[in-house]
Amino acid sequence: MRLRYAALLFLPAAFAFPHFRGARDTAAVRDVLATLSQHPELMAQITSLQQKQQAELNAWKAQSKPDPSFNSTANQPQRRDEPNSVEGLKRFPEDEFPFIPPSKTDQRGPCPGMNALANHGYLPRNGIVNVLQVFEAVDRVFNMAVDLAAFLTIPALVSNGDIQTLTFSIGGADPRTNSLGDLGGILGTETGLDGHGRSSEGDVSATRCDFYLCAGDNHNMQPELFSQLLRVAESHSSPGETLFSVPVMQEHFHNRYAHSRSHNPNFYFMPPSGLVVMGANYFYPGFYTNGTFAPASGGLTGANLASVASFVGAKIGDDGGITYVPERIPPQGWYRRGFPLNLVETLTGILSIYLVPEPVEFGGNAGSVDSFVPGSGLLPSNVSGKDGLGCFLYNALYANLAGEFENAVFDIEGVINSVLGFFGPATSTFLSLQCTPNYPEETSPDRYGGFETFLKATEKLPGAPKKQACLDAGAGHLECNSQTNVYGGSS
Repeated sequence: MRLRYAALLFLPAAFAFPHFRGARDTAAVRDVLATLSQHPELMAQITSLQQKQQAELNAWKAQSKPDPSFNSTANQPQRRDEPNSVEGLKRFPEDEFPFIPPSKTDQRGPCPGMNALANHGYLPRNGIVNVLQVFEAVDRVFNMAVDLAAFLTIPALVSNGDIQTLTFSIGGADPRTNSLGDLGGILGTETGLDGHGRSSEGDVSATRCDFYLCAGDNHNMQPELFSQLLRVAESHSSPGETLFSVPVMQEHFHNRYAHSRSHNPNFYFMPPSGLVVMGANYFYPGFYTNGTFAPASGGLTGANLASVASFVGAKIGDDGGITYVPERIPPQGWYRRGFPLNLVETLTGILSIYLVPEPVEFGGNAGSVDSFVPGSGLLPSNVSGKDGLGCFLYNALYANLAGEFENAVFDIEGVINSVLGFFGPATSTFLSLQCTPNYPEETSPDRYGGFETFLKATEKLPGAPKKQACLDAGAGHLECNSQTNVYGGSS
């Protein structure tokens, strides 16, 4: 895999856009985005993975395995892939992808799963990754469906990385992703996944600190936060079988939200990053559950402590103390889920985290903990259709990109409408969302809530994402730090 994608660093001249270097020409920006939407290898990868995953799902059903369906009425996803059976499931770790702790120059960031993939070499160990590499790695190890992979990865590329080479850092800002000299990325700042409030990172993380509560450290696992999560899991579990189930993640998320809002003067919780945070909470039972493990008490399944601790990077000492160590696939043996986790399941999982015990408010603090400014209203309580969560998230991604592009180019309408051309074939074809937003049209029935609903009330808050932090504030700005994760002990 690594050799296969090495050539992408040297794309043909047709994709090089030398006329784009050193200028913020709107027509050139449109050229880059239009060519990205037609990139043959990227689109072929998406189509190939979608076909392969559909064939795997058909084979799963043909074996009379339980249908991977969910209780949509209660918005309570049910894992039904026979977690106590390993028949037909893929075992990890694989010998050809050994765990190697990262070096000091290797980028690691706020996503434990991405860190683990890089620590095993499924992604480049330096943490500078290509979109196609990510698609293949998350499919192979986590059985992530390509629609979900595209929905998470493409916004990360556009918001945090280098479109010209399809690369981004899974950690902090890094010159190894920048092919455009002083200009940086199309957005002016290639912050990597550490970039605060962009599509891949936000406040209220399960195990990471809020960006402004920890002086920009939103990427190191915090032992105290893992301890809080562990206590919630133990309170929901029978003795000797600590499980990280959906109810556990619901309670932990709402605890984290209440703490962040009441302690972080720059608290910021808005779509799409807020939705991604809730989705990441669902990934604990959705992805980390070991196929060999089932709770003796029955009911909802969840990831056991050994699996979660390994993936998150939590080393529990004999005295109960927790130390952050490099994330890894559970060395004792771990089986991935039996069928792909797609965007529809993830959306249902987001709703389950969001709704119980009661919906949280979107918005942010205006510099003090008693100055909350409400943003968009309640999420739709269903998944599909033009008024469902799928379209809501789809439009939130566009609204976020609109905000990011606003200070980088002049013709915002032309640029955003070019972006729509990429997300359409990458996601909506597979999802049948029937969402066709057209910025800045605010009256279209496909524009769920409109651009102003998402950003206008909160875009000037101190915790909102900085659109060109590295260019406007210089290299000393927190967004531009290239620090990597600091581990507290050996693994």
